[in-house]
Amino acid sequence: MIGQGIIAALERRVPDGLRGDLDTRRRSMLALGVSVTITCLCVPVALVVFLVASPEDRVVGTFNTLLTALLAGVTGPLLRRRGLVWAANWLAGLLFAGAVFSMHFGGGLFAPFVLMLPLIAALATIVGGSRSGITWAGLCVAALLIFQVFGDPTQMLADLMHVASPAALATTFAIVIIMVLTTVVVLSETTKREAIAQIAAATRRVEEAVRHEQRARDLAAEAVAANAAKSAFLATMSHELRTPLNVIIGYSEMALEDLEERGDAKLVEDLRRVHGAGEQLLGLISDVLDLSRIEAERLEIGREPFDVAAMVEELATALRPHATRNETRLIPQESAGLVVAGLDRARVRQVVHNLVSNAIKFTRRGEVRIQARTTATDLEISVQDTGIGIAPDKLELIFLPFTQADPSRTRRYEGSGLGLAISRRLCEVMGGTLSVTSTPRYGSTFIVRLPCTPRPM
Repeated sequence: MIGQGIIAALERRVPDGLRGDLDTRRRSMLALGVSVTITCLCVPVALVVFLVASPEDRVVGTFNTLLTALLAGVTGPLLRRRGLVWAANWLAGLLFAGAVFSMHFGGGLFAPFVLMLPLIAALATIVGGSRSGITWAGLCVAALLIFQVFGDPTQMLADLMHVASPAALATTFAIVIIMVLTTVVVLSETTKREAIAQIAAATRRVEEAVRHEQRARDLAAEAVAANAAKSAFLATMSHELRTPLNVIIGYSEMALEDLEERGDAKLVEDLRRVHGAGEQLLGLISDVLDLSRIEAERLEIGREPFDVAAMVEELATALRPHATRNETRLIPQESAGLVVAGLDRARVRQVVHNLVSNAIKFTRRGEVRIQARTTATDLEISVQDTGIGIAPDKLELIFLPFTQADPSRTRRYEGSGLGLAISRRLCEVMGGTLSVTSTPRYGSTFIVRLPCTPRPM
């Protein structure tokens, strides 16, 4: 707890300009920590010097120790105004001056403060960077060599003649320690800063990914809300449009009957076009209404038994004139007595109607086959044509609302692009699937699979 409190106190003293990244903040805290440590140590040391030192050294030693404590306090303002390099060099200079002073008055190369020299280079490297560390390592080595040569004149000749003298060994050992420690710290700090930079970059990427994910979620929520609003709008407008359209279609039918009785062929033909356009528009509006109900999950599905064979025959009879106009044969396969339960007859009929209508539209001088069969759990209805087929990359695209395999303005076949989308959604609502296989220029096969309960006649 005490250590955490000290770290928190040091972090609060780090200048705002040096809080930008983890590495800078760490080095600033180390510089402040060393300055506080020097100050805290110098006060008791000054007291000891004052009490123990000889009278001639007492005043100088006490003054220098207290001055060192005072100068160590300059590290904070220097760090705030000049930055890490200045603070590192200032601290290294203080420690270097103290070490040299103590070596001069306390035993030369054999003084205990010689051990501070390797730490000075390491501290300068960590706080100020590799250049500061190498510079102070060189100064420390130079100081050792100077003490080796000039520290004790009576031993100079002996040291030059005897390489293995104690002073030479002490100097060599200290220099090796300084060089090795400085090299290790330089490599360690370089690796550490690269790792911190990579962590910071990874953190930024994660934060960016989180922002993109949140943005995607917001956009998804907006899209859901917009889709709900769109569905509600389409449902409302579809109801509003169907009412006047039903009136137009009804009056056009009444007018057709009157004109046919009068024998006015020209007006009958024109009015039939009006009636046909109204029926087409009503069908489109009904499709839009169905799609909006499905998306809003408001579509009601019935569950009643019905004769699938009768439904298929009814559809074939209704759509055979359209097939005849395309010179195409519409062939319902024999499936008499095929009764199922648990499905909505109107919705199943709507799905098959859309599939057969599409097959007829895209088939010229060919044939369209409708086949229905049941398994132990499913009803399967297939609609196979010999039309133009669908490219492999368009097989899923055709099930999107308001989308066709050929989206260009010059496309040959007209349509809203809702039939297949509604058919697949209806199959999914009823718990089934709608799939397609196709070969361009040879035709397509759509297969409806719906869970049901077959019932005997």
